[in-house]
Amino acid sequence: YKPGEQHYKILILEAKTSHVDAWTDMLREEFPDITIGRYHNEVSSEEKEETKRCEIIVSTYQSFSTAMNIVDPKIRHCISTVPVDIISHNQAAGRCRQIQGKWSYYWILVDKGFEYPIKNLSRTLVYLQRSKIGMINHIEKKDE
Repeated sequence: YKPGEQHYKILILEAKTSHVDAWTDMLREEFPDITIGRYHNEVSSEEKEETKRCEIIVSTYQSFSTAMNIVDPKIRHCISTVPVDIISHNQAAGRCRQIQGKWSYYWILVDKGFEYPIKNLSRTLVYLQRSKIGMINHIEKKDE
């Protein structure tokens, strides 16, 4: 981040609370100068309120996507880390808000070693493009 630059948030969505806690610990160690918070059903109300102000939020899908309705969270990047159903993707993508003059991004991570996530991704992308996604890009990590 540059001084005076508007800060936008990153939301990382996981399936399990233990994964949220592990991601949070790892990110705090890797990026000590960035505020990182966790948000799930085992977190106190006070910690949840503090997490909403963090630059990176790590949460379960159930806690922050389908159950959350924040009008101005300033989330610019939402990262989906595990295969979920189309409705969960739709809700999660909705956490990103339009930011004037900037793109917001919904990232879907897919392990191509399994058939279900690939089939699910195709259906999900068709649905999201009809409902809320302006453009779809594909980035593939090649094995070295």
